[in-house]
Amino acid sequence: MKKIGVIVARFQVPALHKGHVHFIAESAKRSDTLIIFLGYKVNQPDTKNPFSFEVRKEMIKQTAK
Repeated sequence: MKKIGVIVARFQVPALHKGHVHFIAESAKRSDTLIIFLGYKVNQPDTKNPFSFEVRKEMIKQTAK
């Protein structure tokens, strides 16, 4: 049976830190497929959500290489 890993997160940080990277890498190792759901607020950016979906998506893609 295939294992599907799921991460639900916001990642509203300028760069992923070592803990984020480790969490993503370990989740990927323990699953056949890893899905990352990125939380999104419609009226972004604002003070609590300074980074857009596209910026965070690209940050995660660059880290996953």
